[in-house]
Amino acid sequence: MEENCILPDDLLQHILSRLPVRDLLRGRCVSKDWCALIDSPSFIRKHYQVQTSICKADGNMPHFVNQVGQKLGRVVSFHLLSIHQGDVSTLDLDEDIARDSNDMLSCGHDYDEQYFASCNGCVNGVILLTLKDNDRDRKRDCFGLWNPATREFKSLAYPNVRNCFEVVGFGFDVLSSDFKILGAYEIFNPEPVTYYEVYSLRTSAWKPLGAPPIGRITLPVTDAYLNGVFYWSTVPEYGSGRLVSFNFSSEIFKESDIPEDAKSRVRYDFEIMIALYKESIALFMSHEVQGKAAICKNVDVWVVTGFDDCGIPLSWQHLFTVGPTPANFRLDVLTTRVDGDLLLVYVYEGTDNSHNTHHVELDREEYLYNPSTAEFKYFGIGNWATYYRYAESLFPLSRRLIQS
Repeated sequence: MEENCILPDDLLQHILSRLPVRDLLRGRCVSKDWCALIDSPSFIRKHYQVQTSICKADGNMPHFVNQVGQKLGRVVSFHLLSIHQGDVSTLDLDEDIARDSNDMLSCGHDYDEQYFASCNGCVNGVILLTLKDNDRDRKRDCFGLWNPATREFKSLAYPNVRNCFEVVGFGFDVLSSDFKILGAYEIFNPEPVTYYEVYSLRTSAWKPLGAPPIGRITLPVTDAYLNGVFYWSTVPEYGSGRLVSFNFSSEIFKESDIPEDAKSRVRYDFEIMIALYKESIALFMSHEVQGKAAICKNVDVWVVTGFDDCGIPLSWQHLFTVGPTPANFRLDVLTTRVDGDLLLVYVYEGTDNSHNTHHVELDREEYLYNPSTAEFKYFGIGNWATYYRYAESLFPLSRRLIQS
């Protein structure tokens, strides 16, 4: 006698969690039980964790990037960038964005110059995009949350305060299962004061947070979000600088100091950046050092080894130093690959002698740096503006995530 073979729930979830989103969306039609399982918040979280782990194991974590064109500050297109065993591949996503947003975010080289599009973060496979209208009278600025895997796009209202409003953080409130956006704007009264507002996808509304007593923070260009907390560095003044964190669940800012050991290694002014290194928050400190013949630059890399309950860094460890490099170069860290390589950019002054203008412009060259071998590999001049790690997910945008 033949018996129906029914897989245990745990085994079924394990198998399904390894499938791509496209197959799972089709699998919802198999049965009501499969549909309920695939749509359940617990499976959605498990699937994303497994997909992220697969990318890490392969040493190939894709990045969602902006490509900047010839005109200053104009984003030309969006791509999915992959680096696997030294080979670089890019997937153009402009048509996908235009399709899923019903042409609201039509990018590419023929993009309407009245608009400016940018990416402000990627969390749980959901990408935050911004569309700004250069004609301030039309007031058509908006945000869009986009899940490329499910092809779901949700347009979000801009806050009432529009003057110089910038997104400074995008994250996920793990307690309420809610995507949130943190934005900032300045009011001069008479000195500039920075105010903050937070958007909740669950409530579809912006909420003012006031003006917390923190320094002016640097805008993120890559991942600085970990376990529901976003991190920034304050703009250094007179050789100082602090760290700022924002917890998306408590919606509270906290300030902390950079490690004393890091400051003790620095003799000159420095620049700091906060980003992910592997699966830890890292501090990248760029500073000048005295070389054998001239002043050079190093980048010290520190990682957090301990946090308090609110996500504030308590202890640090120095991992390695990049450099030395010529002092006339500005060395910036763009992003980190999962296997530990850094994507660096050298920014230096180049002279445009066309039409005898002798105009000074900034040129850039990008390199992959392997900390184990201290080797640099030329990456190209891609004019990428922002880098955010991406793994596909089932996280929905049109309905509330209910905790299981």
